[in-house]
Amino acid sequence: MTRPRLLVLGGRAGLIRACARLGVFVTAYSVEPGQAVLAPGQAGRVVEGESLSNAERIAYNLLRYDERSFDGVTTGYEEGIFSAAVLQALYGTARREVLATAVAFRDKREQKLRLGGCVEHAAIWLLPALHAAALPREARYPLVVKPADGVATAHTYVVHDDEELDEVARRVRDAGIDARGTFVVESFVDGEEWHVNGWTSGGRLQWFSASRYRAPLIRTKDGVVVSSVTLRPADHPDTFARLHEFTARALSGLDLSDGVFHLECFWRGDAFVFSECAARIGGGYVAETIRHMFGVDLYEVAVRLALGEHVAAPDVAQASASHGYLQLPAPDEPVTYVPTVADLLALPGVVEAEYDFRSGNVRPDVRRNSSARAGKVVVHADGERELEQALDAVLAYARSPHPVADV
Repeated sequence: MTRPRLLVLGGRAGLIRACARLGVFVTAYSVEPGQAVLAPGQAGRVVEGESLSNAERIAYNLLRYDERSFDGVTTGYEEGIFSAAVLQALYGTARREVLATAVAFRDKREQKLRLGGCVEHAAIWLLPALHAAALPREARYPLVVKPADGVATAHTYVVHDDEELDEVARRVRDAGIDARGTFVVESFVDGEEWHVNGWTSGGRLQWFSASRYRAPLIRTKDGVVVSSVTLRPADHPDTFARLHEFTARALSGLDLSDGVFHLECFWRGDAFVFSECAARIGGGYVAETIRHMFGVDLYEVAVRLALGEHVAAPDVAQASASHGYLQLPAPDEPVTYVPTVADLLALPGVVEAEYDFRSGNVRPDVRRNSSARAGKVVVHADGERELEQALDAVLAYARSPHPVADV
C-alpha cells in the first residue's frame, strides 16, 4: 500500500511525529538548522530552504530534490499559511478558494472586514503611515498598534496618546521596518483574553477547547510570561454554549471549512469580542495541554485534514483535572543552576516539559515577542484555583532553580 505524502512547511515536531504515527511519508521543509528532525526509521525526508513565506522559492527548492507531488500540504507556523495555500493549489490538493481564505487568516484587517457583523470585534484601521497625523478622526486612545500580518506580539504596542504612537514609529524605523501601509491600529478591548482551539471539517465546527490566558498577551511587553488555563466545559456550561455559537459564526465568516484553528478573543463577562484567528495549531504547549486534558491529538487532526480526510467530533470524556501551560523564563541573574527536564518533571503537577536554555546563551526576551522562552511545561491540578497555584510555583522555581530530580 502506498503511503500518503504530506508536505510540512517548517519543522514543527508535533506534526512530524503525527506523520510517523499515522504512517504518512513526510517531507519537512526546514528553514533553520536542526529545525526538522525525523524519528529513526521514519518515512520521510528533510528539505532545507530559506523562508516559509516565499512559495515560489519553496517550490523551486522542492524540485531540486525531485519532490513534485504531494497528497496534502500543512504548516504549524504563521509565516507558512499563505505559502501552504499556494502549494495546495499548485499540487491540486485543494480548491483555489483556499488562497482567499489564507489571505484572510494572515491579514488582521482583512479578517475583521470579512467578519462584518458576524461577531463583535474591535474597530480597525489601516494606516498609510505610522504617525499620529495619519490616524482617522474616529480613532480614540488607547489603541493597539501592530503589523497587519504580524506574528505573536512582535512589534505590537498599546499606545495612549500621540507621543506614544510616534515613539512606536521610531522603534519600528530603528528595526528597519517599512511601516507604510503595513501597520494597523485597533480600538483597545478590555477584558480576559481567551484562546479557542479546535477544527472544522465538512464546513462545520467539529470540536473546540477554551482556555484563559492568565494575563493578556500584550502584558508580555511588561515582562509577564505567557501562561494559560484550559477550562473544563462542565464547569462553565453556559459560557461554552455561547462560545460555541461565537466561534462557529467567526469561522464561517472566515470560510474555514476544513482545518485546525487558534482563535483569540476577549471575554467581558457577558459577551465575547473577536481579536484574531490563525488557521494553524496554536503555539507554546496548546496542543500538548489539550492532549493531556482531553485525549485529543490536534497534530494528528491537522495531518488528517491536510490529506483531505473528514475528521468528525471525537467522543471525549469529561476532563477530571484542570490543565494549563506555562512558558518559562531563563533563571534570574546571576545564573547558579540551569534546570533539566527531569527537574521540571519532578515538580508537583508537571506532566510534560521542554527546556532549551543553557548557561551562556542569549536570554530570551518575552518583551520583544511573546513566543520567546527558555522552556515550557504542561501542569495539571484538581481544579482551576489549585492549577493557578501550581503554575505560580513552577514559575517561581524557573526564576531561581535548584536540583530537584533524583540523580
